[in-house]
Amino acid sequence: VYVLHHPDEEREACRPLRTAPAYDRQKALGAQFGQVNGWERPNYYGPLDAPETFDHDSRSFRRGGWWQFAVDEAKAIREGVGLIDATAFTKHLVRGPGATAFLDQFTCNKLPKVGRINLTYALTTAGTTRTEYTIVRLAENEYYLVSAGAWTAYDADFLMKSAEDYIGDGGGWVEIHDVTSQWGVFAIAGPKSRDVLNGLVNDADPSTVLSNKRFPWLSCRDIELGMCPVRAVRVAYTGELGWELHHPIEMQSYLWDQLMAAGEPHGLKLVGARAQNWLRQEKSYRAFGTELGRDATPLEAGLDRFVDLDKDFHGKANMIETGVRSMCVTLLIDGPDDADPWGREALYHGETRVGRLTSGGYSVHFGKSIGMGYVTPDLAEPGTKLKVLIQRKLWDAVVTEDSPYDPKNEVIRVDSCYRDHVGPGFQPSLERTVRNALPWRRFAGTTPCGLPRMLRSDRDCTAGLDGRTGTPHRVARAVCRRTRRGRRLLRRRHNAGRASLHKPILCETLRHQGEWAFCSGCLLYTSPSPRDED
Repeated sequence: VYVLHHPDEEREACRPLRTAPAYDRQKALGAQFGQVNGWERPNYYGPLDAPETFDHDSRSFRRGGWWQFAVDEAKAIREGVGLIDATAFTKHLVRGPGATAFLDQFTCNKLPKVGRINLTYALTTAGTTRTEYTIVRLAENEYYLVSAGAWTAYDADFLMKSAEDYIGDGGGWVEIHDVTSQWGVFAIAGPKSRDVLNGLVNDADPSTVLSNKRFPWLSCRDIELGMCPVRAVRVAYTGELGWELHHPIEMQSYLWDQLMAAGEPHGLKLVGARAQNWLRQEKSYRAFGTELGRDATPLEAGLDRFVDLDKDFHGKANMIETGVRSMCVTLLIDGPDDADPWGREALYHGETRVGRLTSGGYSVHFGKSIGMGYVTPDLAEPGTKLKVLIQRKLWDAVVTEDSPYDPKNEVIRVDSCYRDHVGPGFQPSLERTVRNALPWRRFAGTTPCGLPRMLRSDRDCTAGLDGRTGTPHRVARAVCRRTRRGRRLLRRRHNAGRASLHKPILCETLRHQGEWAFCSGCLLYTSPSPRDED
């Protein structure tokens, strides 16, 4: 009571209490831990030779000594690949002949198909958010529910009591098992995450097992990484290409060692919870306990797309009757040079206090502070200028569009280079053609997908032209020959007497097949462009 408490403080009593098998390995690699529901969880990875008091001495009301470590971790996920320990997630297995009907009325979103996942919410009687779930459908009447790690007992109590009421009202039998301690979870994310897993996965065709065709976004598959069976879920709380790797907890140490070894050539970096919290705000991902809770409905949280109003579910009538009193927004903040918001800071419009932040942090993508919070609906439009009270001063802030980083989810859905179908007739064997054609001895850095970069600039890379060699033209011909449309364009150009394949032909061909661009011999997914500048 009589000690100064900082926002980044971690209490030390009764710790460590609950530790996952990889705890000692993480500690040896510099992990500075926080706790969630008793579980030790890395907040960030500091110096290997840090004294025991390092985290305590790093605390501050401004950017503490840990801040730069979290920045480097967040950048690693945006630019390379990072590994996060998410073992503390709450996990429940729901199954039985009444499981589907029970969950359908218990949650507000449609249930996923077998092998797919959905984000959904259980509501209070008042229509506000009681719990957030990621639901993985394992079979027709078997579901794997994942929720926030801090709320295991809270979620279990509501889930089991709701099932008892459902059965008591004449519903089918439902079994509910808390399997939190049986499954460990590693989250791997970043542009190179697929490359790391490709080096470990056991499959008849490992080059395509993690591709969009065989493993699409928002799906679940049982795979093997080395000798470890893994329930892989293609979703990432950071907004990057990535997977959650749910594994038998007794095999966690083995899997950790395998991932560390496979990730070393790709620059795998260990990432803690603080960097992850910043990254999820760049995607406007709501968190239970901050943006989500009993004081706001899913509609007020801006989660309309996860609410199916065509079905009946618990709390629906009161949710609709409540309406929208305030709206959850994301703000980019021109704050102080040495501090970031943490959440709970007041929001002002002119001289009027109009809301508060629920989360805050630093955005490595935008290079400034970021926050999420609630304001009145008339101030929720993108571009609205507000002010945030930080360190007793008002700082300029602007409401952004939802998910300011990658709003169309193109990064998180990116497909594997070379290996996936660009169009009819495209074969994985093209990789060999491309590699044989390219002068790999000459490169500087890597492409966004981790391959050697030969071209002079990003514009050259996108255009698929290299002024020094004709190699991209030769490879472009190989690409075009794999598609019916490409062969037709090549014949048309040959008949016109023009031997070289210029960039309009290349880009027209690749764009027609689904917004692909040519990048140093690889096929890289890019966002749609309103006009063909490439």
